[in-house]
Amino acid sequence: MGRNSVHKIKKAPRYSNRESIVHLEDEHDLFDLIQRT
Repeated sequence: MGRNSVHKIKKAPRYSNRESIVHLEDEHDLFDLIQRT
């Protein structure tokens, strides 16, 4: 049980980091669209 909980904790931040990276990419895309227009 202890090992499984540790693995879950280690996996959680990785997914959150991926999501944050995706949001940042979306924001950059929005800025690019605004600059183009």
